[in-house]
Amino acid sequence: MYENEPKQKPLTLDEALACKHDNCSCDMVYPIDWQKSEGALWDVTLRCPNCEDSYSGLLDTEVIEQLDMVLDRGTDSIVQDFRNLSYANMVTYVNRFVDALNGDHILPEDF
Repeated sequence: MYENEPKQKPLTLDEALACKHDNCSCDMVYPIDWQKSEGALWDVTLRCPNCEDSYSGLLDTEVIEQLDMVLDRGTDSIVQDFRNLSYANMVTYVNRFVDALNGDHILPEDF
């Protein structure tokens, strides 16, 4: 790199989270690769789950930490949704089983 050549400007958190694809407005991109760059900068490859586009950008350590917190909140949200869905499915299963028992639709031979 030449001394006078402009360096790539690090992305802000909002820029990092927004997909760069023209026809996509997804704000849930996530890192798929990262390498230490110069100083406190990281060269990060981000992927959009909506359009499957990926792109690289420079992120400083502060933005990396903010991105990590956003991803942690997203993970927590997904885990909670999974728990809620699992519970709802189990309630449905148990209710159907109880209905089958009460209706004498389950016989000893079924076991």
